Amino acid sequence: MMPRNRKEYILDALEYISDIVSSGENPGACHAGRSRSVSMVAAYLIKYEGHTINQALSTIVSKREIYLSDGIEEVFNPTTIIY
Repeated sequence: MMPRNRKEYILDALEYISDIVSSGENPGACHAGRSRSVSMVAAYLIKYEGHTINQALSTIVSKREIYLSDGIEEVFNPTTIIY
């Protein structure tokens, strides 16, 4: 596992996104935003909004084109984003 995909980093990022959304602010956007940022938004939707993986990705695809890099599905692993 590469350091940037470590569980604690993912959980910290999801908590940060949640704090921003809870405050009513827009968490921002990545110009290209087709893989890493998409995976984090999808993980947020799964963890905090109760979406399934398919629902989260469908929500994002309805807004923009995505391309998930090989191995990025690790972010969607329930043991990574829930515990």
